Amino acid sequence: MQNFARSSFFRPRQTWLWPIVVLAIVFGAFYFKPWQAKQAEIVSVSAEGKADTVADIAKITATITSEHQNLDTARSLNEKKVSTIVSALQNLGIDADNIKTQNISGNQSYIEPLIYPIPPRPNTNQFQTTIEITVVNFDKVDEVIAILTKNGTTNLYGPQLTLSDEKLETAKSQARQNAIDIAKQKAEQLAQASGRKLGKVVKI
Repeated sequence: MQNFARSSFFRPRQTWLWPIVVLAIVFGAFYFKPWQAKQAEIVSVSAEGKADTVADIAKITATITSEHQNLDTARSLNEKKVSTIVSALQNLGIDADNIKTQNISGNQSYIEPLIYPIPPRPNTNQFQTTIEITVVNFDKVDEVIAILTKNGTTNLYGPQLTLSDEKLETAKSQARQNAIDIAKQKAEQLAQASGRKLGKVVKI
């Protein structure tokens, strides 16, 4: 029996949060005491930065299954199915680096006897290969799924919309910069309210 699960295909905006940033900023004004050396006053503020972005890749996970009384034959049959799928995906324009094998497994199934205590007897052997496909062109998602379902896929999950590593790092960097800017603004407000001037940042 085939079991397919598909998520609704749309590209929601995602908000990425960067952990709270704490800035310790030196006040430019010093508190003087005749018996003490000059000592800088430090204020610490915290802020949370956010960055909105849109998913740029879709990940699809598929399990291809073959059965035969001989496990090695089941393996051979499954390899042919996987090879056919990979070739079709590459012909569609999916880069080889975006087709990855996640798991390979082989096991024997048994028939449970109707009379106890007769032990279960071997029935057939099953061989499975799970692959993950990363699709960068969303217009090809339906075609990718069609290739999978036509060539022995018994379980399919996706498309899962997410961010590529490059776009994720860009979002994190933007969120981090936003947090720093907000923290600086808070520090400036505190300095202005207390009649002081800010110096350099001494710790983040």
